Amino acid sequence: MQNLLFVVLIVFGTSAYAMQGVFWQPQLRDLHISDHAWAGLMAQVREQGFDTLVLQWTRHDDSFSEVQQWQQLLKKTIAARQAGLKIIVGLHWDSQFFTLQKQPADALAAYLRQLAARDLQQLVLWQSRLPFVPDGWYVSAEIDDKNWRSPAQRKRLLGWLSSLRRGLGEHSGEPVYISSFFAGNMSPEAYGALLTDISEAGYQVWVQDGAGIGALPDRARQLYLERAGDCKHQASPARGFIYEIFKQHRQGEFVAYTHNTARLPAGPVSQSGCGHQQLYFSLRYLPAANEVMER
Repeated sequence: MQNLLFVVLIVFGTSAYAMQGVFWQPQLRDLHISDHAWAGLMAQVREQGFDTLVLQWTRHDDSFSEVQQWQQLLKKTIAARQAGLKIIVGLHWDSQFFTLQKQPADALAAYLRQLAARDLQQLVLWQSRLPFVPDGWYVSAEIDDKNWRSPAQRKRLLGWLSSLRRGLGEHSGEPVYISSFFAGNMSPEAYGALLTDISEAGYQVWVQDGAGIGALPDRARQLYLERAGDCKHQASPARGFIYEIFKQHRQGEFVAYTHNTARLPAGPVSQSGCGHQQLYFSLRYLPAANEVMER
């Protein structure tokens, strides 16, 4: 989900309640938010019941590569921690990811190795910058249900993810998260199998519910979500779900507006029987952010 932010319920805190968090998809314009306004927003996020901030990325193409940029990003991340929020750090996002994953096999393999190297570099850099140990890492590349359907493509996907997970694990013992979305290109059963493969490669997988994008009718979406969350006979393929609290205009360039804020948590949320994490999209669409963050 490009040019969006996520609000996310993440990770377990106690045996009784699921932790609640918010995805922040950093934009350069966010760096101009005053320290006072940002601290106030983080305090409101915490007061609303969220306890985790997830940075969707710490590098977006060349954004946040300049010293002043990443220092401001780091400062805002530390302020979120000081407000009492846990921190999950996103790594590198390449805006050409969905285009370049369609390359011929050899070019794709080289590209995926490059992506893994960039993610590892971000982890090492942010480990050295943060004055605390983060509560996890987020791989910003999102896994769709179209480009990884064939056995050959699935093998390349899992080879890349497995290699990346081993590399990240050599530097950090914290959990690694990744998200996925569906648009009806696989059956619900096949999509569940894809999620299981990714989970077995060492990732905690969050599935986007697609309500804001609206690519599928509600009933069709529900079939995929039910399969992703099925844990009656085995471990659930999905570790959690990302609930979109925006609505996309269907014409022209992506423009979205706040929608379904009634779904936001009003306090601690009990874990489901399967222990699913509940994630919401996004900080930018929270009512508390209206006077602070540009859409």
